[in-house]
Amino acid sequence: MANVAFDAVSQVIGTDNDFTHTPVGTPTLAVVTCYRSKGAGDSEVTGITYGGQAMTLHAYLSSAGDTAHNASTGGGAMVVEVWYLEGPPSGAQTVAVTLTGTNDGRELYVCTTYTGDVDSTTPLGTSATDYDATVTNTSCSAGPVTSESGGLCFDATYTQVVEDHTPDSPQVQRYEGSDSTNHRALVSTEAGAASVTMGWSWTTSTRFVTIVTPINLAPSGPTAGGNPT
Repeated sequence: MANVAFDAVSQVIGTDNDFTHTPVGTPTLAVVTCYRSKGAGDSEVTGITYGGQAMTLHAYLSSAGDTAHNASTGGGAMVVEVWYLEGPPSGAQTVAVTLTGTNDGRELYVCTTYTGDVDSTTPLGTSATDYDATVTNTSCSAGPVTSESGGLCFDATYTQVVEDHTPDSPQVQRYEGSDSTNHRALVSTEAGAASVTMGWSWTTSTRFVTIVTPINLAPSGPTAGGNPT
């Protein structure tokens, strides 16, 4: 039966932009989610490579509602980005993030890999997003996105409180961590279905940015992507 499965996660915090990701299995999709506080003059992500191969930007969202990549946002807005590479090389690989501007340390990069029958033509479906710049929220959600049985959805969520966050059921938490200041980066997955909405809850009121994305199954048979070991 065709399916997509979570494989492994790794991360780097602050001013070190290159790190190593080690898959458990043979990945058919690599995803890097970026979490940054973006004020005037702060750094911009201009490119990411996985094992020397260029990744593609899939989604960008700030807590001011900007969706254009590296939109001019003042006031230290929170930003989430989703980058991907279909058919990544096997084994441990270097994830390299290219930046312009000043890296102030309020940055965190998370790499997740996935195995299984990922669509080699359109690996990611249309994302759902939500954000709120007001410091009044103790939960967030985005969706629904359209997926399918055997597929998988993931979220990239960013808040401004350093405390434990709880994923909505039946999500599976894959990553929770903080940058060098007061932000919280989150990743979870949920099995694919015709309609999927994902969210988190926490205790202290804050603002948030969240992006929910479906991973598409190959139309039929095993994926054409991925490299043999």
